[in-house]
Amino acid sequence: MKSIFLSALAALALTFAATTASTAQQNTTGWLPHHDYQYFFDEGFYQPLVPIQVDAAVINGQVHYHATFAPAPGGVNNWATHHAMSDSAFVQRNLFYQNQGYYLRQQSRVVHAGQAYNQGVWYR
Repeated sequence: MKSIFLSALAALALTFAATTASTAQQNTTGWLPHHDYQYFFDEGFYQPLVPIQVDAAVINGQVHYHATFAPAPGGVNNWATHHAMSDSAFVQRNLFYQNQGYYLRQQSRVVHAGQAYNQGVWYR
């Protein structure tokens, strides 16, 4: 099972790796469970693009995530994104980034089994 996942993730990574700064368009991941989604970010498969939207959905009883990436808008030098935050964690994270000069570019929220899962993308 792990090898199937790694093969699929490698194929996704190759799709993103084929994108260069000069030819960059918009790309979107598939729906990934939490740990696979985090791995995608940790490995930097999305570069040179930046996240413009992060969404969540409940699929087969589990929360899954996907992100859309595009070239950085003019004037954006830094960005941050987080997923799977509770409502209170999202409020705290949003204030933290606002105090650092970031603005909230996009936020999404899904509720599963009584728990909120917030996602956000901040730009500076």
